[in-house]
Amino acid sequence: MHFIRITNIKLLFGICLFVSSAQAAVELEQALDFGTIVIIDNSSVGTISVTPSGKIDFSRHFRVLTLGHAAEFTLSQYPSYKMLSIGAAVMQAQTQVASGLGTQQFTLVSVKTDTSVVTDSNGMASVFIGGTLQSSGDPRGHYIDTEYQARLLMTIDY
Repeated sequence: MHFIRITNIKLLFGICLFVSSAQAAVELEQALDFGTIVIIDNSSVGTISVTPSGKIDFSRHFRVLTLGHAAEFTLSQYPSYKMLSIGAAVMQAQTQVASGLGTQQFTLVSVKTDTSVVTDSNGMASVFIGGTLQSSGDPRGHYIDTEYQARLLMTIDY
């Protein structure tokens, strides 16, 4: 059994807005974060998931040292009490490391969000995005202790 500590798997966001108002704003409050994990078995593919509500689930391949959380966006300057259609998709499934060091990568296999939100009286709403990450399942390679990044796309339409 080989223990590998992985820190801060965070996802960067590409945002594509389909809105009819140039005044609408989207602010990232916190990135989707799978937390700090330890891979205890990479002989087969393992998964770790964070739901939009923040529930964390992981396979026997992982141990979670610090909990992650869903991404949170604040939408503002939209019409009051307006239903907004929300979408999320994986843009870059294979993770990358900022350090450029050789390491095995994770795969962002899916992202999930509520399909719609309704703005409040001030034209604001919150959007939460979760996702599922997969390990390589290759026991010959290794993961280094660093930050891994991937990209996803969020769409807002009304």
